[in-house]
Amino acid sequence: MYPRTYLGRRFDDLGFDRSSFVEHHRNADRESGGIEPDWAIELNDQSLRFLLSEDRLVTTVFVCSPALASGLLERATADVTISDLIAIRGQPGKRGEESVSPITRKRTGAWFRYDMPDCVEHYQFAVGGRGIQLITLMNHNSAP
Repeated sequence: MYPRTYLGRRFDDLGFDRSSFVEHHRNADRESGGIEPDWAIELNDQSLRFLLSEDRLVTTVFVCSPALASGLLERATADVTISDLIAIRGQPGKRGEESVSPITRKRTGAWFRYDMPDCVEHYQFAVGGRGIQLITLMNHNSAP
């Protein structure tokens, strides 16, 4: 199944064997304005991670597998550069440049966001801009 098609569906209806994933329920502190309660699920092979709403609808899919990510772009993600992604998807609606975290001092690669008709696509590049490390697919109402 194509990762984009998981968005908005009940996770329990997607057909994953119960032994193929680990899940964690996150409780919200609603009175202090915290996040809504939700579920975080990771497949045991670490190819996909999911965030679910309280009623277990998929709101976000993290595509961690290079094979699955390359299927989204119809080419290998290990060698996709910033200019390649622009050629494939066009100019992003939002973007962030490579930066260094003031807290961890870790360098992170540039990112692009595309607001597509059916979802939001977020691409996180490797440092130096060669290769995509992570693709995040989100419902429009779940995207920051």
